[in-house]
Amino acid sequence: MEYYSCYFLEQMYLTFKGRIDDKYSSIALCCETTEGAPTIPYAETPEETLKNIVDKWKQIMEDSQQYGNTPPPSSVSFACSKCPLYRKAEWKPDGLIHAISLAVYPSPCQCRCIYCHVYETYDNVTPTSRTAEAYERLFGILERIKESGMLAPDFAWQVTCGEISIHPYKKRFLELIEGRPALFFTNGFRYDEGIAQHLHENPNSCLFLSIDAGIPETWHKVKGVNNFETVLSNLTKYYHQSAPGQIRLKYIVLPGINDTWEDYVSVVDIAKALKVQAIEISRDHVIKSSMSPKERITLVSAAAYLLALCQKNDIPVALFDLNYTLEEQEQMQQLAQEILERGLPD
Repeated sequence: MEYYSCYFLEQMYLTFKGRIDDKYSSIALCCETTEGAPTIPYAETPEETLKNIVDKWKQIMEDSQQYGNTPPPSSVSFACSKCPLYRKAEWKPDGLIHAISLAVYPSPCQCRCIYCHVYETYDNVTPTSRTAEAYERLFGILERIKESGMLAPDFAWQVTCGEISIHPYKKRFLELIEGRPALFFTNGFRYDEGIAQHLHENPNSCLFLSIDAGIPETWHKVKGVNNFETVLSNLTKYYHQSAPGQIRLKYIVLPGINDTWEDYVSVVDIAKALKVQAIEISRDHVIKSSMSPKERITLVSAAAYLLALCQKNDIPVALFDLNYTLEEQEQMQQLAQEILERGLPD
C-alpha cells in the first residue's frame, strides 16, 4: 500500500534515549530529535509500557494509511509530516520490532567531541540510587520486549549509550544482547574483551566508530583527546578477534576542520587495513536544520571528495537519508563522479 511513512516507523524502530532517571523519560518510535516526534512515556509496568508502544505504533500506521497520498494532519503524526524522512512509498509493515537503539543516559564517555554536547547535559556520573532504579526499570522493559515474540528475524540491538566499554552496566547490556546481532558504538579509547568475544561469537554484529579524522592532529582537534594511535591499536585488536566486515567507520564531515586531503587519504588506508564493512559519510546533526544554502553546498562538496576517494579505492560507502537528503545525495554523487573524471589530487 502506498502512503506516507518512513523506514524507522515501518520497522518499529525503538529508541530508548535521553536521561532515564527523570519524569520526562520516554521511548521514541523515531530516530529524529524533532519536537513533537512520536514518543511513549514509561508506564508503571513493563507489560503496560510494551502495550503502549504497540498501540502508539498502530495509531500512527492507521493514521498514515487512512490519508494515503496526503501527509496526515492529526496531532499524532504532525511532527512526522515535517520530517524529510517522511515520504510517500509502497510500505509493507509487518508489526515486528526490527531494531532497538539504547542511547540512554547518564552514561560515561571519555570523548569531548566538538559536535557533541551530550556530556554538558547529562553528567557522566556513577549511578546513584535513583539512576540505579531507572536502569532496573529499563532492563525490565527490555527483557519483556525480548520475551514478547515481537522481535523480527533480522532484529538487531544498537548499543549507543555513551561509551559501552566503561559503562557501569556493561555486563547487563552484554547479557541482554547475547545471541542477537548488535551494533556497538564506541570511541575506541579502550579495548574490551567482552565486546571482542561477542563479535567473535556473532558474525553479524559490528563495531562502529565515528573516526572523523585520518591523522592525529585532526583527531585531537575533533575528539578533544590526543590518543589517535591508541585508538588505531585497539581497532586492530578488535579486527583480529572478528571477521572482515565487522568493523564500520563513520566520518562526520566538518568543513574547514577535517576535510583535508591528508585526512581523507589516511582514513581510506585505515579502512583498507581493517577491511571495514563500510564508511558512513555523515554530518553534524546539531546544525543540520539551521545551515544556509551556501553552507550546504560547502558540506556536500567536501563530502563528495571523500566519496570519490572511497569509490576509487573500492571502499563501500553508506549514505543514509538520515544524514543527507536525497537531493544532497544526488549532488554528492554527481560531484564525486566529476572529481573522478577530472582526476583525484596527488
